[in-house]
Amino acid sequence: MAHLRVSGVGFIKGQPLAHLKDGRSIRVDLSLRIATKAGASSIADASQTCLVSYDLWEERFAVAMTVTSQHLVSHLSAADAEAWCVERVTFPVAALGNGRDMFFVRLDYRVVDDEPAAGDASAGITLRGLVERLSRRRAADETRGTIEFGPLRLP
Repeated sequence: MAHLRVSGVGFIKGQPLAHLKDGRSIRVDLSLRIATKAGASSIADASQTCLVSYDLWEERFAVAMTVTSQHLVSHLSAADAEAWCVERVTFPVAALGNGRDMFFVRLDYRVVDDEPAAGDASAGITLRGLVERLSRRRAADETRGTIEFGPLRLP
């Protein structure tokens, strides 16, 4: 299995950063697609979900994988937290061919604030709260982005 190393992904900014600094955590869904040509169908797919939180006292980030609590890292800068999440997305090296083949990578990310705001009417488990939560648009609660790069070749 191989890991992708990318710097400057940039999903901890804007609204997600504001949510973190309000003491709320965010969920980051990452999806990786590897293809032999730009825009072609993928030869390898991988995904990972991370939870990001912010320590208000130390002004540092903590990241955990949602699958297991054994993978927790804290005291990170925003860039290091983003890189840690991306590096957890693994894909099979065998899918890349013999190493002479070139490939293209597409990394999609989606940042979701799953926690209701303090005082939010939908925070309770009521029929009205459930209807309001399901009917509101998620656009305000999500940040999406895509990074594409290539052609690449294994070293």
